[in-house]
Amino acid sequence: MGEHPTKRKRRRRIALSVAFATAAMACTQLLSTRPVAATSPRPNVLIILTDDQRASGTMSVMPATRKWFARRGTTYPNAFATTPLCCPSRSSIFTGRYAHNHGVQSNQKGAADVLDQSTTMQAYLQDAGYRTAMVGKYFNAWDLSVNPQYFDHWAIESPNGPTGYSGGTWNIDGALRTVDTYSTDFIAQQGVRFLDSRESSDPQPWFLELATFAPHMPAVPAAKYADASLPPFHLDPSMREQSLSDKPPFVNDRSRAAQFGILATRATQLRSLMSVDDLVKRVFATLQRDGELKNTLVFFLSDNGILWGAHGIMGKQTPYTPSIVLPFFARWPGHLAGGATDTRLVANIDIAPTVLQAAGIEQDSAHPMDGRSLLDTTWVRNRMLTEFWQIKHPSDVPTWASLRTRSSQYVEYYDASGHITFREYYDLKTDPWELTNLLHDGRRADDPAVAALHKQLAQDRKCVGTGCP
Repeated sequence: MGEHPTKRKRRRRIALSVAFATAAMACTQLLSTRPVAATSPRPNVLIILTDDQRASGTMSVMPATRKWFARRGTTYPNAFATTPLCCPSRSSIFTGRYAHNHGVQSNQKGAADVLDQSTTMQAYLQDAGYRTAMVGKYFNAWDLSVNPQYFDHWAIESPNGPTGYSGGTWNIDGALRTVDTYSTDFIAQQGVRFLDSRESSDPQPWFLELATFAPHMPAVPAAKYADASLPPFHLDPSMREQSLSDKPPFVNDRSRAAQFGILATRATQLRSLMSVDDLVKRVFATLQRDGELKNTLVFFLSDNGILWGAHGIMGKQTPYTPSIVLPFFARWPGHLAGGATDTRLVANIDIAPTVLQAAGIEQDSAHPMDGRSLLDTTWVRNRMLTEFWQIKHPSDVPTWASLRTRSSQYVEYYDASGHITFREYYDLKTDPWELTNLLHDGRRADDPAVAALHKQLAQDRKCVGTGCP
C-alpha cells in the first residue's frame, strides 16, 4: 500500500520547513564575521526523564545533574505535570497536549493504546530525518510484544514493582529478553551505545529519550548506594498537619499511619537517584567526548512529583504542590542561558513545541499542540491547568481539575456524573503549604469569587491549542 495522503502531505511540509531552516542557517553563517563549526543546523535532542521525582528535596544528591543543568542550563522552578500520573504525563511530553486532548487518562492496561502516535514529536522528528531512539520506561502496562512506533532503536520496559530495577522483561529492537543489570545502569549503557553509533552517521541529527524507573516506589538503590549517607531532613508543615477537616473526603479517609513511611520512602528514593546522577555524568561525558554538547538540546525532568506524607498522603495523583510540581531543566548552549532561572509557569506540554521549533519543524495544524516553546521568551502564562481522572475504585483519588496561578490554587472534585462534590482554594502567598482551604475555614469574608473560577476552569478543561493556558 502507498503512503497515506495526510502523512505524505505532512512529510512534504516538514521537509520544506526544515529546508527553509537550513537555508536560513546557511545565510547566517555566510554573513557572520566569525568561522562557524560545520555541525548540523538542527540540534540533537535528548530527554532524561525520571519517574515520580519530586522537585523539593531531591536534587541535593545529584551533583552531576546540578552541574550540567542548574549551573550550565536553565532552571524552571515553576514547572508542572499537567496530569500527575505516569502514562498521561508521558503522553503529554510526547504530544505537547493536555490529557483531555491526547486521551491517555490512566495507567491501566490499554490506556496508552488510544494515543495517536503519528502526532508525537518522535513521529515528526523521524519524518524530518532524525534518527530516533527510546530507552527505559515507556508506558505502564504496555504489551511488550508490541514495538513502539516512530523509533529507529528502542530498549523499553513496562515495569511492575521491583522488577523495574532489575530482572525485568525488555523489548530490545523487537526481541524480548530478561535484563538482570540494574536498570538505571542498563539505560545508561544503551544510551551511550546509541550516542556512539551516531558518530558514524554525522551530520544526521538524533532524538533520544532515556527514561529511568527510579525513583519510583518501591525504590531499590544500587548496591553501591544501599547505605549512602543522606542530607539532613525535617518534616515540613504539610507533613505535620494535624487537622484535615477542610480537606476532601478521600484525604480524611486515608490512614494517618502513612506519615511513618516518610523517612524510609525518602531514603530509598534519594539513593536510587544517585544512580540517575551517574547516568547523567556518563551521558554528558560521551556528548563532550563526541563534540555534541553545543548542538544538543537537553531536558531533565520527572513525569510527576510525589507526596512524602503531606496532608497524610504518600503518593501522587493529587492536586497538591508536591504531586504536580516537577524538577525541570533545559540546556542548549547559545539558545538557552546557562546558570539562568526562568520563573514562568511551564509544563511537560511545553517540551514538544520547544523541540519542534528547535528542529525547524512546523506544527501540524490538524493536531495543534497545547504547550508553548520555551525558546520563545515573549509569552507568560497567568495560570496552569492540571487535571486527573479517577482510575480505580471510589476510595481512591476522585476525578479533579485545578487552576494554579503564582498566588493561588483552585480545585474542583467530581463524581462519576461530573457533578462537583468538593472545592478547595488556597492562598499560596500566605499559605504555601496548603494547610487552610479558604472555602472550608468557616469565614465567608476570605472566600474567592467561585463562580468566575468555575467558569474559567470549565473553559480550560475543554481547551485546544492556543486557546489553552
